Amino acid sequence: MKMNRKKLNHFRHLLLDEKSRLVSEVQALNRSGLDYELSESIGELSVYDNHPADIADVTFEREKDIGIKDNELELLANIEESLAKIENGTYGECDICGKEIGEQRLESIPYAVLCIECQKELEEEHPNNPRPAEEDVLERIPFEVSSRVGYDAEDTWQDVEKYNEMPSGGKESLNNVEKL
Repeated sequence: MKMNRKKLNHFRHLLLDEKSRLVSEVQALNRSGLDYELSESIGELSVYDNHPADIADVTFEREKDIGIKDNELELLANIEESLAKIENGTYGECDICGKEIGEQRLESIPYAVLCIECQKELEEEHPNNPRPAEEDVLERIPFEVSSRVGYDAEDTWQDVEKYNEMPSGGKESLNNVEKL
């Protein structure tokens, strides 16, 4: 079922409002110095003479802003794609199955290109893995954690006790040490 002109205009306005908001946010991020080298944006001639901890907060904020900007640029591309779909008459159709995307979904995410069922399937096929990528390439521990032998207080005592042994003289050597 195709959308009527009134609904298409409503979604066009939602998309244009979101586009305007995102463009102003990207421009604000650019004005904050993301387009400049780190040393230029913090007002230093060089960052090499500073300890990394001295600029860690600036580096963190800059990386966060770059991530936000990348996300906003991706959303802008999705919005442009949705506006083009309005023009060619395919707005509101799922890119995978061709079924109609629910209006409630489009109200909350006007640039959605998948119906809720296809979106769920896609997320199940490619779940976000909360574990670091490094774990995929590191070797797995070949034995169970419970079988590990730990270094406990008894082991510590045994190591310290080795240094407490007297040279081959027994008590006589101890008495000689006390006389010194």
